[in-house]
Order: sequence, then C-alpha cells, then structure tokens
Amino acid sequence: MKWNDLQQLLLLPICGFDFTGNFGSAVSKGAELQVRYAISRALLVSVSGSFTQAQLASTVTGAQGVAGDPLENVPKWTGSLAVDYQRPIHPGLNGFAHLDMSTSSRQYNNFVPTSIYYDTGGYTLANARVGINAGNWQIAFFVSNLLDKHAETALPNSYAINLPDTRMVSLNRPRTVGLSLQRDF
Repeated sequence: MKWNDLQQLLLLPICGFDFTGNFGSAVSKGAELQVRYAISRALLVSVSGSFTQAQLASTVTGAQGVAGDPLENVPKWTGSLAVDYQRPIHPGLNGFAHLDMSTSSRQYNNFVPTSIYYDTGGYTLANARVGINAGNWQIAFFVSNLLDKHAETALPNSYAINLPDTRMVSLNRPRTVGLSLQRDF
C-alpha cells in the first residue's frame, strides 16, 4: 500500500514551534495468514499471523524521520492462537473451554533512536474461559491476562510536560479472574 500526504509533525526551524501537516509518503507491504481447523466436532483450532514492513518513503524538511525509517506504532510481527472445545455434558447443557494467546513484536513510537519513547517491546497475552451453556443462558469462569504479563501498549505524551528521564506508559489490564453470567435475548 502506498500512502501519500502522510500526517507528520513539522518543526519550524526559526521560531521552534511545530505543527502537524500532510506531507511525505509511506509504503506498507506485508502478508497475513489465518487458518481455522476443526480437529473434531468438539475441537476447533484457529491460528493467524501477519508480517508488516511499513516505512517512510519520503519526507520534507523539518519533518521527523527520513525515508526508510519504520512507521510509528506498526509491529513487524503479530500472531494469535485460539483453541475452543465444547461437548454435551447433560441433555440441554453444553460445557465449553476456550484458550487464546496473542503476540505482537516490538514497535517504534517515534523517529529518534536516543529517545526514551523510541520503542515499546513486544508482548504475548493469554486468556482462558470455561463454562456451561444452558439454552440462552451461559455461566463461565474466566481469567484474562492468564500469565499476568505487564505489557506496554502505548507511550502517551503529556499535554503539559514530558520529563526527559521519566517514561510514562500505558499498560494492559492486570490478571483478572471472574465469573460471568449472561443471557441471550
């Protein structure tokens, strides 16, 4: 994919102010694969993965980054795996289990390699759920973030001030354990 008039932050050299404008271009190439396979009537496995090579193709004077730099917030690799199992346990009652994992590689957040905001590391998250379906009712025990991974999901900038040696991050939700009850109408 070719992207023209890419939004870029431009620094005005004389006054030091900056503004966001539509200049320059980027190129993104990659591939995706998704496979779902029913191993049996009770067991379904889903796997997906993607590779993305996204980079600046051109910029203008005063813009951050140069041609060839990776685009911000685009992981090179992502993938997921899900396993679903279900079976009747009693007339009118079906038991189920679900396990999923998703992974993302390191991504760049700006074009300054010496910045503490330059990149965020990759991470893998997993979730599990087991329960019973009874007609239009479902009760389930779940664990989100099964491995209690603390992943940096974003590097937000303050609207007031960013300290040069302090890195503010957004993290995913910590391990959450619960019981859910739902009804379909």
